[in-house]
Amino acid sequence: MSVLRDAANILDISEYDVLHQAYQHWYGKPAQCAQINRAFSDYLKTQQPPHWARHYALQVITRYEADMHAKCKYLGLLWLLLWRFKTRPAYSRMVLDA
Repeated sequence: MSVLRDAANILDISEYDVLHQAYQHWYGKPAQCAQINRAFSDYLKTQQPPHWARHYALQVITRYEADMHAKCKYLGLLWLLLWRFKTRPAYSRMVLDA
């Protein structure tokens, strides 16, 4: 699977729009339609995104994976806390409820 497609799925936009965002991120200015059309056409032919689009897509993917890892770690800690509370003897829950 292409990194450009993965980034598009994460951002919930088209691969063409990822190229727009990547160009602006890399060059600091919006791209002209002709530039994006040429880059997108080349991408469709070769399935290889331009270097600036690949760099942007990898950043999107890396940030998404880091965010998901942090959420999983948080949910894991929450589950452990709830499991520990659930497995305490009944008298300790009565003390906490009082």
